Amino acid sequence: MNTPLRVLVIEDSEDDTTLLIRTLRRNGYEPRFKRVETSTAMQAALVEESWDIILSDFSMPQFSALEALDLLKSSGLDLPFIIISGTIGEDVAVQALLGGAHDFLLKGQLSRLIPAIERELREVKVRRARHEAEVALRRSHERLRLLHAIDLAILNAASPTEIADGALYFMNELIPCQLMVLMLFDKTAHTALLLSFNGEPAFTQPLTQTEQLLPLVNFEGFEDLQAGQHRLIRGGTGLFSRFQTIDPLMMQLQVEVQLPLIAQKELIGILMMGAVTTDFFTTEHLEIAREIAVQLAIGLHQARLDEQLRRYATELEQRVLQRTTELNAAKDRVEAILNNSSDGIALAYLNGVIRQVNPAFKTLFGYPLAETFSQSLQDLLEPASAKNLTDIFGELVIQRLSRHIEVMAQRRNGTTFTAEFALALIAENAHDPVSLVCAVRDISSHKALEVSLRKAYEKEKELNELKSRFVSMISHEFRNPLAAIQMSADVLATYMQRLSDSDKRDWLGKITDQVTQLNEMVDEVLAIGRLESEKFEFTGVILDLNQFCVSFVQEMRLIRNSHIIIYTCQMPDKCREVVVDAKLLKQILTNLLTNAMKYSPAGSSIQLTLDCIGDQAVLQIQDQGIGIPEKALDHLFEPFYRANNVGNITGTGLGLAIVKRAVDLHGGTISCTSVVNLGTTFTVTIPLKRRSL
Repeated sequence: MNTPLRVLVIEDSEDDTTLLIRTLRRNGYEPRFKRVETSTAMQAALVEESWDIILSDFSMPQFSALEALDLLKSSGLDLPFIIISGTIGEDVAVQALLGGAHDFLLKGQLSRLIPAIERELREVKVRRARHEAEVALRRSHERLRLLHAIDLAILNAASPTEIADGALYFMNELIPCQLMVLMLFDKTAHTALLLSFNGEPAFTQPLTQTEQLLPLVNFEGFEDLQAGQHRLIRGGTGLFSRFQTIDPLMMQLQVEVQLPLIAQKELIGILMMGAVTTDFFTTEHLEIAREIAVQLAIGLHQARLDEQLRRYATELEQRVLQRTTELNAAKDRVEAILNNSSDGIALAYLNGVIRQVNPAFKTLFGYPLAETFSQSLQDLLEPASAKNLTDIFGELVIQRLSRHIEVMAQRRNGTTFTAEFALALIAENAHDPVSLVCAVRDISSHKALEVSLRKAYEKEKELNELKSRFVSMISHEFRNPLAAIQMSADVLATYMQRLSDSDKRDWLGKITDQVTQLNEMVDEVLAIGRLESEKFEFTGVILDLNQFCVSFVQEMRLIRNSHIIIYTCQMPDKCREVVVDAKLLKQILTNLLTNAMKYSPAGSSIQLTLDCIGDQAVLQIQDQGIGIPEKALDHLFEPFYRANNVGNITGTGLGLAIVKRAVDLHGGTISCTSVVNLGTTFTVTIPLKRRSL
């Protein structure tokens, strides 16, 4: 079977045209041809039909091959153009080739015609394939550019609205439909927020004047869709039809694509695209839209979480600030009572060693403040009274009752006086008491009055008068000891009043632990805030880094003895003069070593290594703990980020972010290598002379 060939012949001679067609048929072609001999006829032929090749005479009465070449170029078609002429000079042939002709032949040498046609048909296929590939490549590059722009818009935006606006802006360049709308759901409030929209102004303008919150019931029925899926609705019956009350123009949208935004298996919103022609959305459009919908869901979910976290952090800070203010006010009230009491008041450990005293106590015994803290309550009494007081301390712990005793006290100058001690326990946790409060009153005058009353007992009037005075004095002078006892009861009530009667002791400790933990969390949030702000300044000092690490390890061993901390320094002499911020460096080591202990089994070893090489100090902390998954390594130093294998181990996800910022302020670097269930190694590198003093 002959090969079909569509030939446009530019020739004024019918005989020459017949000869050309006969030559083609003899060589296996079945030509479908048209002969033209004017510019107008050629232009009409190019518009009306499709051609495989053009065969042209060079010179004709009303037309020429060079004019035909110009016309072919202006049409934008890529067709092989072969000139076949009776006589043609070499310079004219070169001019024709430079003008765009692919070959030229003499009419008397048609043996070259078939090879030339076959060659040019092959080459035009190659050119067209190359052009199609270039167009596809440019389209692919543009798609990747816009997808990358969308990813950046999602990653860099600070709020859900910014994420949606940026993504839909670039998405509309990829899929230039009439309207795109993104709705974000709030299932708690049963509303759908019109978060962002993009498209042609005729369709977007009405949305700028509508309510931003719509009833969530209008957007139900997407539970059957999964992430990465879509729903295509034709005929103007989709969700956009419900916007017709906003503008009748919405009814012109004849096809609608609905893409669910699903994060953590929860439907958080919907992305809708509308077009006025039913066949607008291609398979490539839908593939792009599904991919972007998945990324949008992740970004919007994370932005929501970030907003919630910032809100919770603010609320927590306000609550802690309020509680701190209340505690400081209570502390001020207690200090005012202590400092203005006429009785001496001392806070002591259960063994009687003094922790704190008020001014009246110092005046009563005559000891300077520094000497007072080296004394015990027993040291301020004569031996007999001291032994009695020690026995009473033991009874207080067992019976949990307040006691009043008379003792013989001794001042710093050696003089003695009769004193009354009012003793009560103070519990600083839900279990055992750890302190006691002692109110001391000089009752020497009271004792002298009692002697005087006994001597006047024989005289009834005098006795009655003295008795009346005694009762009056007692009713007045006992008020201060009672105030001290009441003050102790108030302290106990402050820690106990929020608990049920049955669980007061157990839950008080738990509440205290929780308050401590919250204070630590707030400290970390405030610390990362200070470090992230530009106001924090690096304060460099010259330290013996090896000695600093030795002291630090000794301190950590005293505080936490659950692990074996091994410290080594390869070249201590080279580490004697290192410029560091001591406070920041201690925070770096504390956080890294605390993490190593937290995530390692008790009793395992933690290796801290220091090495000074060249102009850098290298610190390594290696543990044998649970390790860090590979996927988590790129996010370790982000605020709030915690790996997915930490289980129930408490933490805020801010420790490593603080470490990273502290290392940055040193001008250093930090890296991490880890194998799950084998251990983790953090390497901190800081310059020996990062900053001048």
